[in-house]
Amino acid sequence: MDSVELFNCSQIDTMKAALRFEGANLGWSSVSNSSLHNGYGWGINVKSSSNLVFRNNVVFNFRPIGVSFSGSKNVTFDGNVVAQIQQRTTIEATNFEDKEGALVTCTYFWTKDKCPDTYVTNNIVAGAFWVGMTLNGHECGKPATSKSYGNVVHSINGSKGGVGAIISPDRSSSTQTTTCFEGSGVASYKNRYQGVMFQGSAGMKVIFSNMTGIDNGLGIGIGMAMSGP
Repeated sequence: MDSVELFNCSQIDTMKAALRFEGANLGWSSVSNSSLHNGYGWGINVKSSSNLVFRNNVVFNFRPIGVSFSGSKNVTFDGNVVAQIQQRTTIEATNFEDKEGALVTCTYFWTKDKCPDTYVTNNIVAGAFWVGMTLNGHECGKPATSKSYGNVVHSINGSKGGVGAIISPDRSSSTQTTTCFEGSGVASYKNRYQGVMFQGSAGMKVIFSNMTGIDNGLGIGIGMAMSGP
């Protein structure tokens, strides 16, 4: 799919996104130079799929998730813009924390999710309410280009949220989940709280490298993250 516009798609209060790949595992699929905008649900949902490339797309004005990858492998998300991912206005329950995020890499379901060979590179994320992006880390001491690099996140706000990027261990790697993982190559600015922080188990070794943070509320943080997607 190349140079296509999807307008006013996605189903409100469901995971039925404007563009979905569910159980798509045969061959390769590509989405490029396209715009997805102005929907009342998710923008892109990739679930239990593989062999996908998203390049040079714009995902704009969805809620409460812009792009989500879960249980998938061999996914490349490169050179895209994800912006203005809003809060839902249809939730009436009190004391309810919605899962909100612009670009959520293998963390929406958190406990069991694995996304081997997922590459999130050279993207711009702006204007979300809880977290701008969640990213997988890479093996300590290995080049940053092995997983994610070149990403920019800014203007993430919210009454309880507002973290630019949360980097977590790649749960398909036993080394990262038990010993050490590294996050690299994120530039963050104008976020309400931390520009970048990690979410993982206490006591493990975490390395942050090649990070830039400017005018964030709490700078770059190493510590347990708030609950979220």
